[in-house]
Amino acid sequence: CLKTTHIMTAQMDESTVRMVLLGKTGSGKSATGNSILGREAFTAQCSPESTTKICRKENNEENGRLISVIDTPGLCDTSMSPEEVKREIEKCVYMSVPGPHVFLLVIRLGVKITEEEQNTVKWIQKNFGEDASGYTIIVFTFKDSVKGTTVQEYIHASKYLRNLINSCGNRYTFLNNEDPDDRTQVDELLKKIQELIQENGGKSYTNAMYEEAQEKIRQEEERVRQEEERQKEEERQRSLREYERIKNRWKAQLKSDLQKMVNECFNCWPKSVFGIVKAVMIGVPVFLLGASFLIVNKPGSIFAVWAFRKIRNKFKD
Repeated sequence: CLKTTHIMTAQMDESTVRMVLLGKTGSGKSATGNSILGREAFTAQCSPESTTKICRKENNEENGRLISVIDTPGLCDTSMSPEEVKREIEKCVYMSVPGPHVFLLVIRLGVKITEEEQNTVKWIQKNFGEDASGYTIIVFTFKDSVKGTTVQEYIHASKYLRNLINSCGNRYTFLNNEDPDDRTQVDELLKKIQELIQENGGKSYTNAMYEEAQEKIRQEEERVRQEEERQKEEERQRSLREYERIKNRWKAQLKSDLQKMVNECFNCWPKSVFGIVKAVMIGVPVFLLGASFLIVNKPGSIFAVWAFRKIRNKFKD
């Protein structure tokens, strides 16, 4: 019975193509999914915010094979936090058990490749790991928006796009989602997907690969955290050493001033009523300074030094 179940699962797997749509908000992911499925399965509209907030899975049969498409929230969607987007997109791996055969990275043509666009690709590579590039096909949308040159020349003129295509094994295609009745472009995409599946020996991107990528992320985050803690500790130690240096310098200065005051007290030992008054007026600051120096080493000692010098200078006058 278990053997029969395994054979049935293998047969079902061979007759199913599982794909996940990834890309920045506004790239045309949902419209691409509709073109592949040949129907309005996903909500697609021109909007600065992603119309897809959760992962959605839709199926359709194409030439005797079950086509399973999972649409995901747009990366860099301002209406969702990065943590929310990540939690939602990671569901696509589990929704396509035993795993997607292909990631369709949807990129819009005719617009400037911004840092945000580049960060989107880096996010995908980081969160799905290096293995994901072996399961990725780039789908360029809005082909008709390229004016004054061919799409091939347009791509060749961009170093970023050339490097991106190269990192994905030179696998890319074009889709005009404004003409969903043109099935030739979809057939070409499905042919490329089939070729990719054969290159990967019929294997799909697995949950184990995703977990491995996430473990690498956790290890890197832990390394960064430890490095930050180490730098904070080094800064704390530097601050302590500087504090001790300044404190010792002040203590030496206060000790020197205290010794001078003591010596002056002995020099003006009372020989008359005026001398007694002078000795008292000098002795009080000496006492305050000595107490503060020996007991607390606080700013009161600085005040005592100041007071003593004022009184001493007055008597000298």
